Amino acid sequence: MRPDCRRKFALHCIERLLQLVQPLPIHLELESALSSLIRSGYVGRNPLVQSTWRHVYSLAVDRGPETGFRSTASTLSVVGLSGIGKSTALESILRLYPQAIRHRRYRGQELVQVQIPWLKIECPFDGSLTGLCHAFFRALDRAIGEERYARRYRSIRGIVPLVHQIEQIASTHFVGVLIIDELQHLRVAKTGGKENMLNFFVNLINSIGVPVVFVGTNSMIELFSDVMRNARRATGLGLSDFRQPARDDPAWALLVDAAWQYQWVRHVEPLTAELRCVLYDLTQGVTDFLIKLLVLAQRHAIHTGEERLTAGLLRSIADTRMQLLKPALDALEAETRSAWRSSRTCSRQTAR
Repeated sequence: MRPDCRRKFALHCIERLLQLVQPLPIHLELESALSSLIRSGYVGRNPLVQSTWRHVYSLAVDRGPETGFRSTASTLSVVGLSGIGKSTALESILRLYPQAIRHRRYRGQELVQVQIPWLKIECPFDGSLTGLCHAFFRALDRAIGEERYARRYRSIRGIVPLVHQIEQIASTHFVGVLIIDELQHLRVAKTGGKENMLNFFVNLINSIGVPVVFVGTNSMIELFSDVMRNARRATGLGLSDFRQPARDDPAWALLVDAAWQYQWVRHVEPLTAELRCVLYDLTQGVTDFLIKLLVLAQRHAIHTGEERLTAGLLRSIADTRMQLLKPALDALEAETRSAWRSSRTCSRQTAR
């Protein structure tokens, strides 16, 4: 292969690194929790039981949930640093499930139904419930593969009719779980907006029977701490905390090992202890920072003809191409040092 062709080919291949997903222990725990959440949520919504359809009809005519309906839905909260891999992990797990199932028969009985096992939407940047409702309709259209709901309800004014439509549609399509990403945006919601949206989630769980997964940064926890009812609901199946890994965390070592294999430079250096230390120092264990560093460093090495990743090159790329991340990295490093000092102090006091 001609050198210029080889260079172009390698530069394009580097982008594959952006698609890397290395399963870690927390991913397995999250998959198990999500699997239980979806299945337990369907226990109270059996489509072969008449009471389920009475409940669906009651919601459709705006009479509220059917008398005697008992929700089996719960919640799960996923928190962690921005870029640590929360959304990527969830999306990888959700790909194990079809997003739409078109039933014709179920357990020997005729059942014409489009079932939506999962829907994932992002909380609007302004934390508005109206924006969340329209995001729900767009996500549902993508799931069923046709424009049915977003256009129909685009002109509806007012929160109440929009929420009513969501409740009806979610029950009609037997939505298995609703994942709300970037929930920390609720912090900027207008007065009363946060409470309205949290109450909307609670109603989905209690009255409609749809499990909800809350995803956001650590600041999301503050949203639930003020209201006991919402705090209790947000910790239904516990909290999956994507914490910043320690330097000697086996999960971090596994991720670095996997990412280091994806190289398209001519000379692949062995992953030494020095390189491991440099990679941690320059990324502070944040998955997104690690991948970006390796992509940018490889592109630079190929363009300049250096064709190898060295500690000096990685530091140079971090100082020049990733300098906007420097304040965030410094803050993470300071927090890590503070936590280490606190643990040392506690250890000394215990020893005494």
